[in-house]
Amino acid sequence: MMGHNVLEILLIGAIVSLLVGGFLWIKPSKRDQRLTLWRKQAMEQGLKVSLTDYDPKPKLTGINNVIHGTCYSWLNRDPSPSNVPAWAVSTQQGWYSQGLPEGWYWVYPIPDQQALSPSFISFVSQKLQALPLEKNSVFLLEVTQNKTSLIWHEIDQPFNAKTLCQYLAQCSR
Repeated sequence: MMGHNVLEILLIGAIVSLLVGGFLWIKPSKRDQRLTLWRKQAMEQGLKVSLTDYDPKPKLTGINNVIHGTCYSWLNRDPSPSNVPAWAVSTQQGWYSQGLPEGWYWVYPIPDQQALSPSFISFVSQKLQALPLEKNSVFLLEVTQNKTSLIWHEIDQPFNAKTLCQYLAQCSR
């Protein structure tokens, strides 16, 4: 009789463990909760958020790895002509870093193929120095006439969606 009680207790314990474990498994981690909050706040500010892969064209840039990360994009609702050309820079090591702060590399324009004015290089450098995120979490910043995109690894750091949205909007001006 005593063997039956022990067996029943073990069986009940195993069932309870499976049920509790199943609920804990589907509960989002603190990191997942933080990322969900950041992405929600960013979307509320008008940013588009997506997971993306970016090909930096290694034969042209020397950046050998496809860039994987979370992309926060500010869409320019009024793409009037700008005197700022399209540009993209990355923290992934490449061949061209002329005029950029340490650790940044040109994705385009390619300095060897297109003359970059000192005022343009200064403009890009100022934008990189004003980045509202830790540089080691950023993989790529791309600015076109229609949008500004930031691909980054959402590490635990201070985050303000409104500040990021304002920063991305200013990168094209």
